[in-house]
Amino acid sequence: MNASAAGPNPKRLLLVDDNPADLELARYAFEEAGVDASNIDMVRDGEEALQYLRRQGDYAGRITPHPTLVLLDVNMPRLNGVETLQRLKADPILQTLPVVMLTTSGHAEDMERSYRHGANGYVVKPVDLAAFLEVARTLRAFWMNINLAYTSPRSATPAGR
Repeated sequence: MNASAAGPNPKRLLLVDDNPADLELARYAFEEAGVDASNIDMVRDGEEALQYLRRQGDYAGRITPHPTLVLLDVNMPRLNGVETLQRLKADPILQTLPVVMLTTSGHAEDMERSYRHGANGYVVKPVDLAAFLEVARTLRAFWMNINLAYTSPRSATPAGR
């Protein structure tokens, strides 16, 4: 077994959101929560997220390890969050990545579909900055410090994908 806490690699965060303002707010909140800016990657939709994680297209030369946590918006163009989640969880190399839906949607249907397709959590984005900072601190504390995430040995290096 390969626990992410066992290696020398810093813990990384992938933010997936089509709204540039939401991406910047999340980046700011996680930096304030103690995540180094160099360990935060941001992509604009599900298609780009899959290319990033599979090291394809513009990300074919990516050498950084897979993220410790993926934060995924539900409502995005091209490939929405639930569809992206389905593809991640169907991929034998990516399926163990922790994915938390971080979205403005509080609809029960979105939540149910997300959990049914393997989401590890579902968080509605707070509209208040102080509340968003608290969410970022809490997510970082659990998913990036306390939780031991299993990653496929093949996913640890670019050769794995």
